[in-house]
Amino acid sequence: MKKLLIALALTALTGLPTLAQTQTPTAEQYFANAQQLAAQAEIAYPQPFLDLPLWDSAVGNAQAAADLAPTELKYLRYAAELYTTTQWWIKAYDAWKLYESKTALDDADKTQAARSAAKLGYLALQRGVKAEAITYLQESLRWKEDASARA
Repeated sequence: MKKLLIALALTALTGLPTLAQTQTPTAEQYFANAQQLAAQAEIAYPQPFLDLPLWDSAVGNAQAAADLAPTELKYLRYAAELYTTTQWWIKAYDAWKLYESKTALDDADKTQAARSAAKLGYLALQRGVKAEAITYLQESLRWKEDASARA
């Protein structure tokens, strides 16, 4: 609770503009808001989950930036990172696939993309959908070799 109050106080002190105050936000404004909200969320919450308000707003702003400027790869990459961070695995996987279709992934990107695919593979195994699990796990291994995913 104390961390949440600190984050809210930081928001008030920094004058983080709300999107309601801005007539037509630009992709850069959404991106800046996403970064500020994510920084506040890291302080406010012990775990990053999408159902927490600051994380939800950060992800929403990041996706809005990516939607407004689809050729600006930093916005798409940041959305993919936040989806991965907040454990929204299918959105993370889809965002990494889209990002990869536009540019080569670096090692850090591959690690995050592989994690999203491995998590989806594991979830498919839990549901008993082996064919789907194999597809995700193969994709995970394509991005990054991992003994756990291979097993």
